[in-house]
Amino acid sequence: MAPETGAERITVAARAVPIDPSDPAHTRFGRLQYLGGLELSAHDRRFGGISGMRFLPDGRLQAVSDDGGWITLTLREDGDRLVGLGPVTLAKMADLTGRPLRTKLDADAEALELEPDGTPVVAYERTHRVWRYDVADGRPRPRPFPDPMWLQHLGPNTGIEAMARIGDLWLFLAEDAGGSAYNGILQGGGALSATYGRIDYTPPDGFSPTDAAALDPTHVLILNRRYSPLMGVAAALTLAPIDARRLAMGKPELIATLASPLGIDNMEALDVRHTGGRTFVYMASDDNFSPLQRTLLLKFELLPRN
Repeated sequence: MAPETGAERITVAARAVPIDPSDPAHTRFGRLQYLGGLELSAHDRRFGGISGMRFLPDGRLQAVSDDGGWITLTLREDGDRLVGLGPVTLAKMADLTGRPLRTKLDADAEALELEPDGTPVVAYERTHRVWRYDVADGRPRPRPFPDPMWLQHLGPNTGIEAMARIGDLWLFLAEDAGGSAYNGILQGGGALSATYGRIDYTPPDGFSPTDAAALDPTHVLILNRRYSPLMGVAAALTLAPIDARRLAMGKPELIATLASPLGIDNMEALDVRHTGGRTFVYMASDDNFSPLQRTLLLKFELLPRN
């Protein structure tokens, strides 16, 4: 269910963009085939900061922003291609009392997942927590999701960046790195379980995880970001096997790397759709509400292994 109570419609412009501005015919990257993308912009200063997203059962795209906003987008597609944007609504996330989240310390939403019935679950950093947004009396009200103990030891701005429900498992990946590996857990047995498996995820060199989405009941796709003043911005997509019995993650496989001068930005949000036996991957960028960055929404097809 979309948390739309109190939502208002806003005007968002969508401009089609090539992935390679120097060569629009360049559309294949590893196992990803580019199927169109949009640069989104709005005069409303509340729009932006997209850090997690999931497709709702009705086909709309639900996103969360890192200032505590719900952004609901209607995509326009022509065949396989992403070509435009329909209505967009924006609402403010609520705290445990039902009041809007106000400060960055409390409103820094970084990841979104949906329960099987469509109920949204949001991971926040700075004030580290995971909240499940039940709808009661027509209003979305959060209740605490069982927080893993390791959240207490994460730094102020190094909390959960990636979260995914993989069958009956929940994956949480933190931005806090221990050496070259990133801290995480697999939570087994459903939302109320206290059964955890500690994992270390090793992304491609120089990258850190920013989002995740289940590919199937035994594999998860992980979006990774690199930002370097010297090397520019880059995104890498990896695929990791999940062992539900052992609550363990296997060695990740690199699917594709997208790097400057390709038309990408600070890629932070990821979701997957399966249609007609094909798999489509969507990515969005967090512009940090900065005029120097862009909000991009990109679509790819995940191609089979050769």
